[in-house]
Parts: sequence; C-alpha cells; structure tokens
Amino acid sequence: MSTWVGRYAIVGGEVHEGGPWLAEQLRFGDDERVHLFVLADPADERSAEFCQEVAGAVADLFAGESLSLTGGLLRALRQAHRNLAEWNQRSLREHRVSIGITCVAVRGDDATIAQAGPGVVYVAAPNGIRRISSEGHQGAQPLGGDGPLDPLFTGVSLPRAKVLLLSSAAEAAAGSAAIGQALEAEPDRALAEIFRRTREVPDMTAVLIADLSDDAAAPAPVEIDFEDSEPPSEDAADPADEGPAPIITSPAVQPSRKRRMPSLRRPRSVGAPRNRRRWLIVGLLLLAAVLASAATYYVPSLFETDPAAEVEERLAAADGYVAAAAEQDDVAWQRQQLQSALAELEQAHAVGIEDARVPARQAAVQAQLDELNGVVEVTSLRRILQFAGSLSAPLNPANLVLGGGWLWLLDGDRGRVFAIDPEGRQAALEGYRSGVRYGDAIASPPPVVAWGEVAGRLLRLDEARGLVAQPPGEIPAALPLRDADELGVIDAIAAYEGNLYVLDTIGSEVWRYRPVDDGFDTERTGLIGGTLPGPVAASGAPHEGALRLVVDGDLHLLVGDTVRRFQLGRQLGPQLEGIDRPLNTPVGIARDYADGTFYVADRGNRRIVVGGDDGAFLRQYVHPAFLDLRAIALSPDGVTLYILTGTSIEAFDPAAELEPEAE
Repeated sequence: MSTWVGRYAIVGGEVHEGGPWLAEQLRFGDDERVHLFVLADPADERSAEFCQEVAGAVADLFAGESLSLTGGLLRALRQAHRNLAEWNQRSLREHRVSIGITCVAVRGDDATIAQAGPGVVYVAAPNGIRRISSEGHQGAQPLGGDGPLDPLFTGVSLPRAKVLLLSSAAEAAAGSAAIGQALEAEPDRALAEIFRRTREVPDMTAVLIADLSDDAAAPAPVEIDFEDSEPPSEDAADPADEGPAPIITSPAVQPSRKRRMPSLRRPRSVGAPRNRRRWLIVGLLLLAAVLASAATYYVPSLFETDPAAEVEERLAAADGYVAAAAEQDDVAWQRQQLQSALAELEQAHAVGIEDARVPARQAAVQAQLDELNGVVEVTSLRRILQFAGSLSAPLNPANLVLGGGWLWLLDGDRGRVFAIDPEGRQAALEGYRSGVRYGDAIASPPPVVAWGEVAGRLLRLDEARGLVAQPPGEIPAALPLRDADELGVIDAIAAYEGNLYVLDTIGSEVWRYRPVDDGFDTERTGLIGGTLPGPVAASGAPHEGALRLVVDGDLHLLVGDTVRRFQLGRQLGPQLEGIDRPLNTPVGIARDYADGTFYVADRGNRRIVVGGDDGAFLRQYVHPAFLDLRAIALSPDGVTLYILTGTSIEAFDPAAELEPEAE
C-alpha cells in the first residue's frame, strides 16, 4: 500500500508547513514500522502555549515503548496525563492547563486512532464518511484533568480510505457537512478545499492521510513561500481561481528531538515579542469593538439568537445521526453516530429552555446505545458479606477463589485467608495467617491462591516460595514444588486436572507442574515458549490492574489491560472484539466452562465484561456497587458470579439478568 500525507497549519493567522500543535514520530520494531501523528488541541485559551510540548511528549513516550500499538498509545497518553495533572496540582487554578490529544498510528494497512479531549478525525472510505470524536464518551476528558484518562480507541482499515486529523476550531469554522463533501475529492483537492474553508481560523492544523491505489500517481506537493503567505481577504478573487492551497506532502519524518512536559514555573521573561503581541491584542479588541458597534447599528438581527430555533436545529441534527446509525451494520459506526446524537441533545439541553422532547430523546438514544453496547443493568445483586463488623481491620481484599463449597478471601495486607460461606449460614473463618506456625513451619504471606478441584484443596504459594495446601476444615500442610527458587516473579497460579500452572512474568512464561504423590516434585514445562506478550514481557516492567490465570485446557491470561488466550502454545486472535471501549485496569477473570464464555472484572470502567469462545465481546453488566472491583469468582455450574469489592462480597446470576421481566 502507498500512503500519501498532506498537511498545513495556520499559526497566528499565517500559513506554515507545520504548526506547533502537531508532532510526528517513527517507531521501528520487529518487521514493523509505525508512523505516529499526534495533534494537540487546547481545551481553553491559556492552554494553547503548552500544546507543542505535550504533543511532543506523547510522541516521545510512544516511541520509547515496546508495547502493542494500543498499549503503547494508552501508556503514552496516561503518562503525559499524569505529568500534566501533577503540574496542575502545584499550580493556581487560573494557571492550570488541559489539552486534547488525537493520535493516529499507521502500521501497514491499518491505523489506530486514540482520542482524549477536543479533536476530531474524519474517515472517508468506500462505504461512507465517518466523524470520530470523544464527545459523549469518557474519552472526552482532556489531558491534565482531575480523573483517570480513558481515551477513545478506533481502528481503521486504510486501503482506499482517507483519514483527516483536524483541530476542533477548524471543524467549527468549516462545518461537518462541508468537510465530508470535501473528502469525496482526490486527496490534494480535498485538502485544498478544506484549506479554503478554514483559512481564516487563526490557529489550527490539518493532516490528511490517504491510500493511493496502484494505478494512481501521488499528488505533487505545491511549492510556496510560507514566509509571505497570508489568508486571503474577503475581497479576494474567487477561491477557484486562486490556485491550489498550500499542501505539504511527507514520505517520511525525521526522528523528533526529546521534549519535556511544561515547567512547574510559568514563563516570566518579558521582551519585544510579548509586547508586540500585547499591542496586537489591544488593536484587535478595538477593531472588534468598532465592528460590533457598527453591526449593532446597521444589522442588529445578526447577533440575535432564537433559543427555540436552536433546540429545533439540535433535535433535527440528533435525529439525523440516529437515522445514519440505522443505515449501516457497522457497530463502530453506529456507536459513533449515536454518541454524536447524544452530544447534540446535550447541547439542546444546555440552551436552557424547557422542552420535554429533549430528555425523552436522550433517554431513547441512550437506551439504543446501551443495547448496542450490550449493557445489562443488574437488578438482583445480593450481598454475601459486608466486611465492616465481620472481619477484623485493617483488611485489603486482594483475591477471591471459590472451591469446596467455600469462598476463599485473600487479605493482601496481613497475609490472611478467610473461608466464607456463600449461603451466609456460618460466620467467616480465618483459615490462614502469616506469622503463625503450622506444623513445623511458620507461615509467610500468600501472594497467590488457587483451588485444586481434583484434590479438593486450596493451594497457596507464599513469598518464601513455599507451596501450602489446605482442605476445608483442616490444618495447612506444605507441599513440595521442585526448583521453586528458580522461578522469576510469580503473579498467579491455577490448577486444572490435577496439574499446577504458574504465571512467571520475569521468565515470560507459564509453567506446568504435573502432580506426583502428594505434591509437585516434577520437572516443569514451559507452555508458551517464553514469549509472554504485552506489558509484562520486560523484566520487572510495571503494569496496571491485576495478573490472573485461568486454565481449561487453553490458557486465559489477564495481563495489563488485555485478555490473551493460548492454545497448544499458540496465541489465538484478539479477545473481546467489538467492545465499546477498552478494558481499564481489569482485576479478575473467570471462565464458564459450560457455555464457553469468560468474565472480566473491569475496575476502571466499573463493569463486568463477558466474552465468547470466538473472541467476540458479548455484553457488560453494570451496577452502582461495582465501584471498587477487586476480583471475581464463578460457581462451577456457571449460575452465580461472585464479586469482590473493597468493602464487601456481592453476587448475582448472569443468565437470570438476561431474562425479560415478568409483566
């Protein structure tokens, strides 16, 4: 595939080859080349001066990552967000900065779009034109805000397509319809038409990425003198006679220099450039006052707005987006259209007049979007145990395992394990505590636990690499585990058909121990060839969320923000395909062996996600109690799902929640 890139920027009203709000970066890996475009968009006027540094920081952070495309973008955006948020916390409120970032990472025939805050992308493909933005999504929060960053990710197939990155101010000036119409033309003419419609925006950037078919020649770049370029005046000749707009094509990009996040001290230097800008601002304000006075005298109706008419326009626009969503079967397209409809309805609500149609349409569109996203609101959540008043504090609920008719709760702070009756008929029992002598050994904190179904016992691997087994109601006993001291970092264990499986992140491997006598004094076998992918591949690499392992013949791993599945040592395709937004700090995974589904506790998004054996996303369960998820456990028959939070254990029956309510 041959890719053409055209761009232009307007900075302070002057046209330039490249603006300060755009950063580019190349990242080379094993047999792959990624071309990253990062466009910054200030959320307010005071943030504009920091856009260059923030965009550059995101590009550099991405180039330094060895993660997957999505993982690298997510890590880079979150790191830049944390740096900027920390800087904001040390600043006065009037000095705080928030910046929208739009990233487009091109690899081969595909592009991955990541958006946080202001910024818009248009995709023109043979099946139509899509507008992609984070409006109405959690990704609407820009970098530097108070909460966690949850970017919106969108995948795009590039063959026969054009991808346009555009500053939000430029879109406001040109209008969505005009941009869509322009993108129907060939790449060079498309960008020229967009320039014609945005040439009076004082600060903006546009980048067009286009696939060139084999029989098409690349549009030639137009040579212009940027130093003398100015936006045409209102009295200029017809744009069709002006010649082509300034287009800069780019076959490659030089590695960018290292950049830094904004300094904790705001600039204090005063010089001629600042004085010139001050006089320019004063002049513009005076000119604006004169024009406003004249317009008020001659045509006062130009500045009058009709709130009722605006509501009608917003409602009509929302209806248009809803109708567009029904025209295609592409789920991603439908989501984007419905989110745009909600954004229009929110603007209609903000007008400030009472119109019963607005909340009614909002509820209807939200219900349609929830159905598309497989949202199931849990109505029959029941409490198994409230920790306060039942278990002695301090308590840090770290994991939950079901086996032998008991729920086994791991306390991460004090190295305790509690046995809890799922039916609530008996009080919770403390079955293990670090520092207590059991037989000839003193117990160490148990960082990982699993239930061994064949032998009917709880397995714990402690910090001293000692393996301990405990049948319900019996005293813990040590089991042999050959060469345990040679293992790297043990983040999870699992038991299946009597075998013990150990997730070793430093060794980048899942080891299998076969049982012998009453332990695992056997040679271990590596199951994935020491090629564990993702954020745990590097020795000691930090990761968010929890690391979990489930085995049912195949290996199901929860690593970082990704579910990975291995079969006979080979990684299968992506899991949770078609999900509305990526996992955010997942902390638990459970497998329903009966119907071939799996559940993921997605802590950052406060939901329980369900995936199928074919890798498809199926549905998501939501409830206000899913505020601080820690782990999940599923009953062997798949009927009941147990939810561990920071304060309690809850439960519900997933299949029952799907049944229609009785009239």
